[in-house]
Amino acid sequence: MLMYALIFLIVAIILGVLGFGSLSGTAALIAKVLVVVFSLSCLWFHSCGARNDLSPVPMPNKKVAAANAGGLHQLLMRTS
Repeated sequence: MLMYALIFLIVAIILGVLGFGSLSGTAALIAKVLVVVFSLSCLWFHSCGARNDLSPVPMPNKKVAAANAGGLHQLLMRTS
């Protein structure tokens, strides 16, 4: 979304240089709206993340991972 805001800002600058004032103003307004929506959504997701436990799932220890990998290897060897 922020990328689109930057694109509309660049389009607004180019249109302003070329003399298309009303189109330039419209593109600048769209860029402003996109920046505001982006900022509000960032604040919203940050506040939701502070209230909820959105931490990633912890990885199993190395022994469990090795046992799982060995079991998968044995399973693959049986089927082939």
